[in-house]
Amino acid sequence: MNVQLNRVRRMHAEDLSMSYIGAAMPVKLAQGYQAARKEWKWQYVFPHSRLTDGMRDHVRENSYQNAVRSAAKKGAMPQCVVTPRALRDSFATHLLENGADICKVQQLLGHASVKTTQIYSKLTKKSLGMVSPLDNLNNLYA
Repeated sequence: MNVQLNRVRRMHAEDLSMSYIGAAMPVKLAQGYQAARKEWKWQYVFPHSRLTDGMRDHVRENSYQNAVRSAAKKGAMPQCVVTPRALRDSFATHLLENGADICKVQQLLGHASVKTTQIYSKLTKKSLGMVSPLDNLNNLYA
């Protein structure tokens, strides 16, 4: 994440040296916080590579999906259907399996109710009697 944020900081510095209006935001928000558009804290973590009308928007959802699919094809799981959602679900399940507090996981996932997060605790490999491919990752690189 630090590598990504450093990349975005450099991109933001370049944008500011040009005719940069700022980060794209909803019209009403932009009217109320005009100066905020150029502030670092309002920049997208995953910005689009191009400016549009002097503003930088976030990357499109299908960009993430395509990148994840491409990485899956290049990796050890070409036959699996790997999606950003599957990675999110795996992340939550692994956190719970390793003893993370369910309320903290709820916050990370942005769930309004802990009941939604509890679904992941029912899907743990221990309850299903399965082993995750990630469990063997340390063996691959040992």
